[in-house]
Amino acid sequence: MDTKKTLDSRSDDLVAVVDFLKWLNSCDESGIQQMEQPFPGVRLLPTLSDLFALAQDEAGWMLTMHADEAPWLAHLPLHSAYLGFGDGLTLLTQPVELLGETLPQTAIEIFVPELALLDLLASQRLLGFGHGRGEREAMVVTRVNRVIPLYTKARYEEARRTAVTPSATRMFAR
Repeated sequence: MDTKKTLDSRSDDLVAVVDFLKWLNSCDESGIQQMEQPFPGVRLLPTLSDLFALAQDEAGWMLTMHADEAPWLAHLPLHSAYLGFGDGLTLLTQPVELLGETLPQTAIEIFVPELALLDLLASQRLLGFGHGRGEREAMVVTRVNRVIPLYTKARYEEARRTAVTPSATRMFAR
């Protein structure tokens, strides 16, 4: 990839992160908490959970928000999603590097109010994202962003165990 394309891509990532931060700033403070565990970032409390919905199309399940509410969702540099590490769904961004400076990975924990929804998500291995348009009862959802891996605690631990480097394997082999 040439330098201009890389710079364009990284600047788009940075703009999406800034748009997300602006959106957070527009929310009531009682709906947001800083968190350090399991990943450093922000926890969106139950008062904000109504802004999110799940939708399904032929490609799978999507976390959706109204397009006017969250344009940042279409471009946020998301890396992976996690269940069972808090009170809902945790999204993890990729670090954003631009002009020698790096914004670290940031976690966004979204409270999921229904155990049935958590169970439904736990059966999925991938999560997509969507923008909705129209009223909630008749919302039309369009896929945005990319599909990312969705880990439960068990799948996360399994992935960590299988990501052992060959040198570590030799070191512990008998």
